[in-house]
Formats: sequence, structure tokens, C-alpha cells
Amino acid sequence: MLSSRRYAARCIGMSFFIVLSSLWALEVDLLSKEWGMSWRNSGIGSSERISVDSAILHDNQGERTECASSPTWMCDQPQDRQYGTLFASGSLKRPTCALALIIAGTPRSGSTLIQAIAKTTLNLLAVHSHITYADIGYWRFHRHIRKPPNSDLSTMRKVLGRVKKRTQVVLVKTHEYDPELLELCNQSLVVTSTREITDMMRSWVGAGWLRRNCTDLTVMLSKVTKNQRCWQRHAGVRFIYSDIESDKRFALIIMMSAVMSKLSI
Repeated sequence: MLSSRRYAARCIGMSFFIVLSSLWALEVDLLSKEWGMSWRNSGIGSSERISVDSAILHDNQGERTECASSPTWMCDQPQDRQYGTLFASGSLKRPTCALALIIAGTPRSGSTLIQAIAKTTLNLLAVHSHITYADIGYWRFHRHIRKPPNSDLSTMRKVLGRVKKRTQVVLVKTHEYDPELLELCNQSLVVTSTREITDMMRSWVGAGWLRRNCTDLTVMLSKVTKNQRCWQRHAGVRFIYSDIESDKRFALIIMMSAVMSKLSI
């Protein structure tokens, strides 16, 4: 019987052929160009293993051109017509808030840890800069777990009701791409995270999400890559799982700097 690591490695070979045809970029920036900073030039060694992010950034220039020239590119199309939109359809009103802090990492890439780091950041800013924030959890969770659409709408009405007037920051997490989140508040800060593909696949299996089946893993990887590619168009901060694990304090500093800049603190 193959070990989990060898099995995942075999699946990755298949996945590369089907999903990621070119994987040559082995370095990934931690931050977007507006921050002008990476793990390498900050003195922290960047992982030399291949992640979903490296594949996306490798062809990012071509994708950016396609996005700019084609309004029908997949990121601009409705992701799930069955559930529809919340704001564009008039089903719900947008809350009054200054910044949507969107944690949009790939599944099992440390996004829950990043969400905790973001909440610590907001708690510190609440104490020292007197900001107000609301943590609304997972965006459209009932859609995520495929509950009926009417259940999703009623739940989101209650969730957004927690965002009181004069709330400055809304913290929200998602794995699915949803452009409506970018319009949740006056401005947004998208934080993405990725992980080395072998480890990520093993984590999916270990968490009981999928069987050790190459076809299932390949389909999942394709979906994850598409969602991440869409979010990377808007990312203000990009993390890699191994780097967060090695230095959580530095991740907190990065998060703090990004939020303070957006809020002009």
C-alpha cells in the first residue's frame, strides 16, 4: 500500500497535467506590489516548494490581460445562480462600514489561523486606536454547505444585522470567490493564503473531506485554484502556510500594518 505522502505525490503529478500545465515559479511574494515586500527581502526564507499561489503568479500577467479585456471571464460571472446575489438583487442592504477584512485562503492553508491573527489585530486596534469591528464569521455559510437558498438568505439577514452603525471593520472568512464581498464596505482588504500542494492534499484527506482518490483530489484542486486565482486579483496581503507557522508575530505585524494603512491610522 502506498504511503499518504507517496499517494499524494502521485495525484499531484496527475493534477499538474490536468490543472496546472506550467509550474516554474517557485517564489511567491508575501505582499502585493503596493507593499513592496516579500519573505525573501524581509530576511525570512521563502519556501522552495510549489504552491497553488506560485502557479497563479506564474501566469498572472496573462490572466490580468484576459481579465481586463473580457467581461465574461470566470471571475466576473455569477458563481452560483441557484443562490443568487444579496445586494445586487436588492434582497439585503449593505451595512455601513469602512473596511471589509476578507480572509480568502485556500482550504487547509492556515486561513483559520490567519482569521485568528486578524481578530487579534482588530482587538489591539480597538484598545489602542478605538476602532469598532464586527466578526461575521464564514460568508454565506449555508450556501457553502449547500443548505436551501431561503435558509441562506434568512441567515445572512441575521448575520449582517450584527454589523451596527458606525462599525469600521467587518471581518469575514470565505473559501469561495464572491465579488459581492468586495462591495460589502466602502473599501476592502483581501488576505489570501496558500500551501504546498502535497501537504494541502494530505490535509484534505486527513480532515475527512475526500477519499484518497486521484480523481476527487484533482477536481478539488481545480476548484481551489480557480477560486484562488480570482481572489488574487484583489489580494492586498498574501501569506504562505509554512511562513506563517514559522513566525506568527511577523504575520501579525504585516496584518496590523495593512489594516492601519487602509483605515489611515
